[in-house]
Amino acid sequence: MGPVCTDEPRVTRTDGAADPHLPRPSIEDPPGEGDAPVRRPGKIPRALLDEHALTVVHRLKRFGHEAYLVGGCVRDLLSGLEPKDFDVVTDARPNRIKRIFRNARIIGRRFRLAHIRFGYDAVIETSTYRADPATRGGGEPDPGPTPEAAEPPGRGRRRLPPLSENVFGTAPEDARRRDFTINALFYDPVEDEILDWVGGLDDLDAGVVRSIGDPVRRIHEDPVRMIRAAHFAERMGFSLEPSLADAIRTEADQLAEASPARLYLELIKVLNRAKARPTLRRLHEMGVLEYWLPELSRELEVSAAWPEVDGGTHEEARHGEPEDLPVAHATWNLLGAADHWGMAAHGVDDALALAPLLGPWLLKTSILPNRRLSFPNYADRFETALRPMALRMSVPRRTAARLRDLLWLWREMRHAPHGRRAPRLVHRPAFPLALAYLRLDLMARDCPLDLSQAWGALAPPPRPEIPTGQGRQRERGEDRGRGRQGHDQHRRRRGVQSEPEAWTPAPDPARREVAPEPPAPAAPPRQPRKPAPRDDDGFAAGLE
Repeated sequence: MGPVCTDEPRVTRTDGAADPHLPRPSIEDPPGEGDAPVRRPGKIPRALLDEHALTVVHRLKRFGHEAYLVGGCVRDLLSGLEPKDFDVVTDARPNRIKRIFRNARIIGRRFRLAHIRFGYDAVIETSTYRADPATRGGGEPDPGPTPEAAEPPGRGRRRLPPLSENVFGTAPEDARRRDFTINALFYDPVEDEILDWVGGLDDLDAGVVRSIGDPVRRIHEDPVRMIRAAHFAERMGFSLEPSLADAIRTEADQLAEASPARLYLELIKVLNRAKARPTLRRLHEMGVLEYWLPELSRELEVSAAWPEVDGGTHEEARHGEPEDLPVAHATWNLLGAADHWGMAAHGVDDALALAPLLGPWLLKTSILPNRRLSFPNYADRFETALRPMALRMSVPRRTAARLRDLLWLWREMRHAPHGRRAPRLVHRPAFPLALAYLRLDLMARDCPLDLSQAWGALAPPPRPEIPTGQGRQRERGEDRGRGRQGHDQHRRRRGVQSEPEAWTPAPDPARREVAPEPPAPAAPPRQPRKPAPRDDDGFAAGLE
């Protein structure tokens, strides 16, 4: 998809620096009454916008509120990329949003926001304008979370600011409290207009990732922004603003204070989306990986005598490489193959997304010291190696178990299928993931894909899909209120016949007709028993 932005000249900010890579004056001061944004026609085709997000914006405006699309969706639309999700920001308070949308649910402890659900899998995150409490002394405080939104403090959770410091604000204040200028653009789909308070349009044109305000302060507020900055730069082909790059190098140790759940979520985002290999390589060079994935970082620092130019499909690949490559070499090869294959396009499981990054290191730690290891011993070694990282990033147990089974099964599939054991392996639950990882390994070593095709030929046929989500809800909604007729139609669509239309075998023309036997005579009706004669006293006669 090509860029959707036009080539017409944009309004240029007059806030100082002519070179977009030079530092700008601070833009984190509180806005005044006359602070007006830079406006520019969006000219974004409606077909690229999410219908559910448009529904939320139109409904909020109809009730007299401001509402805009904000964040990554606006950035990606203006850069010619496909947005992953659509977020809405408004001046309506969370409780007001819940009253307007009956399908809304308020979540969050630190920042209360609303999740507006459409069907089973479509959620539009809608938040209220926020102000930075460090730059604004006034403002109306957030009344605090509802009982259902409160989260108990858990292990590794960062100290959260007092809830009274979370204050509501205005649209300019909300834009200034965000992380990067390219993420602080507001889009009004009704007027088809872009609103910019922080110079994000200029940075988007210049290809610069710039922090809003002091980069060191922003990193201390949320250390995960270091990972996001490097990912945005590699994914969009941008450069890091020099002061932001210096802050990442000097404040990399702040990543140890980040939320474990956030660290895991950002790792999955980096691996599932494009440019995972250059993003992780940049983070490794800037010293961030040392505090994020220290076990893996130590292995990546070991140099290996393998060519990095004039290789095969990827930079460090060459035809005929052995299976037991150094961890650093195999990891970069697999990440390059995963980027080339496209994790996001295939919608892979988290275990398969983690396998190219952690697989070579885990295999070396768990299997290579003893190649004749049994599965129980391998599982113990695997858990011992992964436990520190899993606790530091809150890796789900189910994902860790899938990754363990995937790597063990891939080890059994490194040779052509033969014997009676091969048909049993294809029925393992982890076989589809192991088959995909085998294909990535062959691509990383620039080898033919014949081995993966041979194993794929033995795979059982996929199971028929069962309608779920919005399809089943729509089926139930169509039959609602139609009585017996609608119920029968719903049963027939699901392949179940109603009682009056029960299946009967079709008559066979070659079969000789046999006269049916006459029905058995019905039994005579039972006569009621006659009462015994009674005497004058009312007792039965003859019972003296």
